[in-house]
Amino acid sequence: MARNTFENDLQAPQVKLKKYFYALRPILACRWILEKQEVPPMEFGRLRTLITDTSWQQSVDELLNRKTAAGEKELIHPIPSLQAWIAATMADCKEQADALTTVTRDTEQLDEVFRKYIEAV
Repeated sequence: MARNTFENDLQAPQVKLKKYFYALRPILACRWILEKQEVPPMEFGRLRTLITDTSWQQSVDELLNRKTAAGEKELIHPIPSLQAWIAATMADCKEQADALTTVTRDTEQLDEVFRKYIEAV
């Protein structure tokens, strides 16, 4: 989702402000999973606590303030620092995710329960 939004919506001379959040939320969720190895929270405010860079936080605060005051379709100029962060973080997340070992489990017992349930219906 983040890659699609970044490549298709955030590369124009003007972009929809809300599209930044469509890219930031899944990237932060991915980082949450990789760093904490748990299900990420839904709240953007909690997700953003992963990032300690004050410049990044300021940029996001400005976006949030503009989003609060803006209409749904407000266009803004791309923000170079966030563009660079998104690109670098997506690449880093992909590299880390590709390095994870795949866990496979025997699903025969679950398949059996499913088959019994389907037969009963």
